[in-house]
Amino acid sequence: MCLITYLFYVDVKVLTPDDQFIVTADRDEKIRVSCLPNAYNIAGYCLGHRDFVSQVKIHPKLHHLLLSGSGDGCIGLWNYNTASCLDLLPLPHEKDEEAVFASCICCCSVTGLIAVVGVLSDLLWFFRVAEDERHLEFITRTRLAAPPLHLAFTADQMLLILVRSNRNPLLLVSASDVLKTNKVQFTNNQAYFGDTDLSLQDWDFNEGIDLPIDYTTLKKSAYDNTVDYRERKRRRLEGRDKDEHEISTVRKKDQNREDTL
Repeated sequence: MCLITYLFYVDVKVLTPDDQFIVTADRDEKIRVSCLPNAYNIAGYCLGHRDFVSQVKIHPKLHHLLLSGSGDGCIGLWNYNTASCLDLLPLPHEKDEEAVFASCICCCSVTGLIAVVGVLSDLLWFFRVAEDERHLEFITRTRLAAPPLHLAFTADQMLLILVRSNRNPLLLVSASDVLKTNKVQFTNNQAYFGDTDLSLQDWDFNEGIDLPIDYTTLKKSAYDNTVDYRERKRRRLEGRDKDEHEISTVRKKDQNREDTL
């Protein structure tokens, strides 16, 4: 399948559960919903983000809803069937904290709990869809010992968090506990995995996986051409005034010559 009519490289994409649509996004602010198998037939655009779209995810319980992350620092909730924006919620952060955007969005298929991590951030956010299915509700957040690399929910509602740590690279959080208490409590790895050794003694995170991610190329550069325009206009007017002055001088000389004769 070829995605034509795109002006930029497709950064993120996801298929809908019924295989009727493919949802794609690039460095543009829009999310495109295309029909399958002919992706050149566009069903609609989800508009609302103010910067590039970094993540798109279909809600595993509410299949008509789409979750998104963006360079504008917001988490989006959409009905992709109608291409309508239901909610845009900024990732909560303190005044002294730098705003980040989502690098990974993960949703539990049993409880509907939504977990979000930001780019090069050690924070982990939790959300849920409101009962009216039209809003996102912020539950809580927690700070991890190291920036997380990836998230995944298991069938028994456990959130697996892979972090940059050789000693304890895998953290566990119960989705049901977060929804009940609105707090994050990490589960003991040994109680969940038994005697399985999860240490990564032979895994060097500094080789490849720990390289900094450069998202600056996805941001559009603002270009103000009014300064150049005003300068060109000034030169043009100065040139016009100079020409008019020369013409006026020649006319005066001709007039004086005629008066002399």
